[in-house]
This record gives sequence, C-alpha cells and structure tokens, in this order.
Amino acid sequence: MWLLYLEKYELTEREKYTRNEAENMKPIVTYSFYKDIFFTEFNLGFGRPKSDTCLICDRIATCLLNPNIQDDERDSLTREKELHLRKAESAYKLLSEKSKLAKTNPKYDVFTFDFQQNLPCPNLSLSDIFYTRLLWTYNFGVHDCSSDDGIMHIWSEHTAARGSSEVCSSLMKTVLERKRGEFLVFFSDGCGGQNKNKSMNFFCQKLVEMGIYKSVDHIFLQRGHTFLPNDRDFSSIELRKRKEMPLIPKEWIKIIKESRLSKSFIVKEMTQEDFQDFKKASDETIKSTWKSETGESIRYRDVMWFSYGQSEEIDETKPTEHKGQVWCRYTCSPFENWKKVPIFKRNQTATANVSLKYRQCLGVKAPKLRDLQALGKKKVLPEYAVEFYNSLTVMGEGVDNENDEDYDEQ
Repeated sequence: MWLLYLEKYELTEREKYTRNEAENMKPIVTYSFYKDIFFTEFNLGFGRPKSDTCLICDRIATCLLNPNIQDDERDSLTREKELHLRKAESAYKLLSEKSKLAKTNPKYDVFTFDFQQNLPCPNLSLSDIFYTRLLWTYNFGVHDCSSDDGIMHIWSEHTAARGSSEVCSSLMKTVLERKRGEFLVFFSDGCGGQNKNKSMNFFCQKLVEMGIYKSVDHIFLQRGHTFLPNDRDFSSIELRKRKEMPLIPKEWIKIIKESRLSKSFIVKEMTQEDFQDFKKASDETIKSTWKSETGESIRYRDVMWFSYGQSEEIDETKPTEHKGQVWCRYTCSPFENWKKVPIFKRNQTATANVSLKYRQCLGVKAPKLRDLQALGKKKVLPEYAVEFYNSLTVMGEGVDNENDEDYDEQ
C-alpha cells in the first residue's frame, strides 16, 4: 500500500529531478509515518481470504444481510450466534486450561489429534498429474500438550483405511509410549467417522479398565471452530510440501521430519500389524442406542464431553468412580450435570480382546492403479518408483478402504 501511495503521489515530484537525484531522494512520506497514520486514522485491515469458515456463522451472517428480515428473526439469529460463539469460546478456554495443566502437573496427559489433508504420491508438477488419480498417504497427527511434541503416524491407502479403528490404534501406540500421568484428556473435532463413535468410546473405556489411566476425558471443540495445535503442526508440513516432490509414500517421512527446524516431528510409519479392529470390538460390546440412568435418550451428535473412569459431580470435591458407565455433557461447561449412561451390552466390558484388522494388503482400485502405472510408461518416474507402483495390487471385491461412519459429524 505504501509503495502504491508513493507511485501515485510522489512520482510526479521526482520527475522534476535528474535520474541520479531522483534515485537518491528520500520519500516525503516515510513507511513508518504512513503506517502510523493508516492504523490510527483509518479503521481498515487486510488479510488473505478466509478458508474453512464456520457453516453456522456463515449461514447466520448471510441471513442477517437480508434487507427484508423481520426484527424477531434478526433477534433470534443474533442469540443463536452468541450462544454458538460462547460454546466455541468455552471449548477453547478448556483446551488452554488443560494444556497449561499438562505442562505443570505430571499427573495429567493431554493430547490433541486430527488427520492432515491427504498427501499425494507422486507429487509432481506435470500437467498430466491434474488428471491422474494419485496414491494417498495418510498423516494422523497427535500433539502432546505437555511437551509440544508433534507425533505423526503415516501410512498409505493401500496399507490401511483412515477410519475409527485406525485412529484408536494410532492413539493406543502413542499413549503406551508417552504415558506419564494418571489422568488423560483428549481434544479433537467431532468427525463421526473417525473421532466421535463407538470405537472411540470402547477405546477410552479400555484404557480405564486396563488400569492404564484412572480417568479419560474426550472433549470436542465446537463445529466450525476446531483450530487445534495439530493445525499449526500441519501448516509447517504444508509449507515444506510446496518445495518437495516425493514419488513414493516412504519419502514423506523425511519431508515431515524436516518440516520443523526448531523441534523436529516424531514420525511413526504404521504397518498393518499396528492396526486393531476397534470397530468390530465396539459393535460386539456397546449398545447401538443410549439411555441414561433416568431413561433419557442421549443425543449422541450433540455430546461435547465424554468422561470415563471417574468424574467430579458439580456439588462434590472428590471424583466419583463409574467404570461401568460413560458420563457425558452437551457443553464444555463444568457446571452442567452429567448424563450417566451404561453403554455396554449385558455381560460385556471393554476388557474384550481386540483382533488385528488386516490380514492382507488392501490394494488399490483398478482405475487408480492404471493411472499410476501409466506414469511409469511415460518415463516421468525413476526406476525405483516404477517398481513400487508396479508392485501394487488391485483391491479385491468386498474390500473397502473408505472411512468408517458410525455416526454423522456433529
């Protein structure tokens, strides 16, 4: 903006002088003076166009722009937005409090987790790549709030899916390796196919019944306002991604490790032996519909907080044990009464064994495999990459590597 100002208002003044004199002239309006006036005298701001905005906030903003909107409808929308933003703020506040607690109190482990946007292979700049079905590499990130370590679990789509069982298996790997306290807190978004489902309920309850933790809390951020520490981790990888051209999935490991210079990410390459079938175990042990002790039907999609093992009642100072139940809340407020829910079928518990999910390689869908192998025939890939894609197999009938969908997103 300052350069545009100089070009418009001071260029004509410089034309009165010789070229050498003009080049040595200092601007009449300096950058610091321009900046001071701009920020103090004008209520203006600049920024990049926003992405991943909140659907609810955008819907309300659009409705409020309607010139024919009635006053009562305007008031209703305004109240809805205020309530929505208060819920989002309370979740962020709780995340901040628990993160600080994990840094100062070794009895607490706090983790946030999320999937990064799929990473493509081969990541080439060819125009033909735009029309090619690529092989996806999945990166499931876990952020340890006590140490600010970023732990990345990566695998290719021909190795495993990216559903609830894969999420629980990756979390189990991290929890067992990094456990230090007695109480565990998870924060995530409410994606039904991955984070908010019966598989995760079974997994969290299992951590308690196995004696790994005394209590486990899983708290969900408000939909549309789910910025987690993982997003900062992923942004470093995305910046590095623009400069790199990995040809096969394994090459993403080095790129991710070197994405953050100050504190390198910890990268775990997941194999099929790492993935357990938590979805199958949960289907066999957990009820499909939930009712509280008082007979109230639980609105699963609206739950914002699950608590396992032990929890504090509003009017009590000591936690109450509830190993056979899951307690839940519809907000992130510590002043909301718990809904106490027995979730297991008769004679079932979370101590049940969890079998391995995969017995053989998933393979790749035939059209995608043809596209990948065609790149090798065009001589745009080195020999080792051609050999890798030629070694892939076609996905068998009845095999599905899409996400599990126990529940819709909240």
